[in-house]
Amino acid sequence: MNDLEKEVVREKKYEENRRKMDIVKRNLMISRIYNVYVNLAVTLISAASMYIWVSYTSAGIKMVHILAEEVGTISFPWFGATFFIAPILLILSFVSDVFLIRKLSRISQVVYILLCIFTVLEIFLRFEPMKPSHIFILLVYSVLGFWSEDFAIRSYKEMDLLKDEEGYPEFNYLLEKDKNSKYVKYREKWLRKQKKLDYYGKEERPLQNYSITEAPSANDMDSIGVENSDCDRWFDDSSRIAESEEKPQIDISEIEADKSAMPDESEYVIDDPRKRPL
Repeated sequence: MNDLEKEVVREKKYEENRRKMDIVKRNLMISRIYNVYVNLAVTLISAASMYIWVSYTSAGIKMVHILAEEVGTISFPWFGATFFIAPILLILSFVSDVFLIRKLSRISQVVYILLCIFTVLEIFLRFEPMKPSHIFILLVYSVLGFWSEDFAIRSYKEMDLLKDEEGYPEFNYLLEKDKNSKYVKYREKWLRKQKKLDYYGKEERPLQNYSITEAPSANDMDSIGVENSDCDRWFDDSSRIAESEEKPQIDISEIEADKSAMPDESEYVIDDPRKRPL
């Protein structure tokens, strides 16, 4: 497989992983919308409804006692359950979405399952007197919560496979192409090789055992201290060119020019006009 084919395969892999990552982000967004934003709204509605309901039932009971009439059956409302459950699910889902903690999503899913089981059993066993419409609201709330948390849990499993792939988490081929090109890899290999090279000869390696004393002022130079055992190395001339090599000695006095090769005196004697007779 040549370089062009490798680049094509790599680009297709990026495209496939990017589609999978888009699905993961979409599932996490659905889980965040329901378990954070919807639960925030349910918490506020439950708190307001609970306050109104308690105030109304308390006023009704007082009125019954005043009139000495029989107290009728008080139905348990749906927000009586969500008033305690929704804030817990809100906190768990928010922390799980921000820090991507899978265990918190599983805990939230278990809470939804328990609420769903309680609602189904309420239909047959009638633990608390509830209106059918309120039972239906709790059933829909718990089923949708379980379904949205299942999206998040499946997304975590997909992320476990994608996090080891090249380009995670964006999988943008155009951004990652230069980072992994053969030229960049060649340069990184060259830099690693250069760090392993030894530029010093056997006698040229600098001394390691020395200390530097900072100068008292900016205009002075720092002083360097060396151990006595290393002093000789500072003046070691073995690394220099040996000066003992004898240079050829030439005696100029022994050189005698051939007079026949010399030009006539008239050719090189300069006639100085200042020495001419007046």
